[in-house]
Parts: sequence; C-alpha cells; structure tokens
Amino acid sequence: MRLMVYLLVGLCVAVIGLMGWVRLAPHDVERFHTEVRAENQTTFDVKKIGALAVTDAYPQSPQVVMQRFVDIALNSPRTKVLAGSVESGRITLVTRTLFWGFADYSTIESVHSPEGTRLKIFARMRWNGSDWGVNAKRLKGWLKTFTDV
Repeated sequence: MRLMVYLLVGLCVAVIGLMGWVRLAPHDVERFHTEVRAENQTTFDVKKIGALAVTDAYPQSPQVVMQRFVDIALNSPRTKVLAGSVESGRITLVTRTLFWGFADYSTIESVHSPEGTRLKIFARMRWNGSDWGVNAKRLKGWLKTFTDV
C-alpha cells in the first residue's frame, strides 16, 4: 500500500513538473519569428507543417490589412504577441493550449504587390509531431472572421 502511495505521489510530481516545464520553457524567437515562405499557396497539413495561408489581395495599405487580421487573432483566448509588429510587416503570435499550455506560433507577414496587399500566415506548433489540426482550425477561424468583416 505504501509503495502504491509513493508511486502515485511520484507520478503527480512528474506530471506537475512536465506541465511547469511546458509552460515556462523560454520561447526561441529566432526560430519562430522568421520569414513566411509561401507564394500563392494555402496548406493545412496537420502532420508536417501546421497551417500555411496566403490571403486574397486587398486594396488597403499593408499596415491596415495586417492590423485588422492581428486584431482578430489577438482576440483569441491565450494569444499574445511574441515578436515583431504590424509596422515592421511581420509579427509572430503565441497561442497556448488550454490545459497543458503548449505553445503554438503564428507568424503573419504583409506583402504589397501591384494587385494589393496580401497576408502570408504560418501557424505551427513548437514541438514535433501532430497537433491534431488545432493550428489549421484556429487559422481557418481567423481567416473566416477576416473575410467576413
């Protein structure tokens, strides 16, 4: 019986330690605040890259288009700015999962062309493996709200 209690306490300490490590691990800004490499593609590959999207062209300035999208994203629960700014043309947001607090990163870039302003967005998880479609679902929701406004 005593051994069972020790094992249970040990397991609880391990789980709490893992949760603390996931939530408190520092962000690698240089790894995640990078150029979004996409031309005119949208991919929701939940097993490999996360979610990648390129919006239609809009006639407004890059700052106006990007600010509108970033405002939508920042209204999502547990989402905050990690690096960059709308003014610089690239911003990376971090969104944490509800229970474990895993960090997911979304980098948004504005690109101005003769057709207008496009946004390139790359949403992905920090840890390797599958995110079970969480980033794709989040990005699709942001895009739907963005195009509905």
